[in-house]
Amino acid sequence: MDSTDTTTSATATAPGTKSPMQSMTITGALIATTSGLEPVILNALGFTTAQEQAIVAATAALGTVIGGVMAIIGRMRATKKIA
Repeated sequence: MDSTDTTTSATATAPGTKSPMQSMTITGALIATTSGLEPVILNALGFTTAQEQAIVAATAALGTVIGGVMAIIGRMRATKKIA
């Protein structure tokens, strides 16, 4: 391995591919999925007043929309396969 090669066997991917975390589609799907868990987590942490519940619901919905849009745009722009 020469001094300009910065890949290692742990991070190397096949030519023409990328790791899953470099994928906007995968990232968007993860954001959308975890946004659905936000109300459960915040309720367990004690966010229980009506105003707090409204904020939790709004941010969860916003995260779902943003994640979904990222996944769709990522899929439309995709040029490399995921390794």
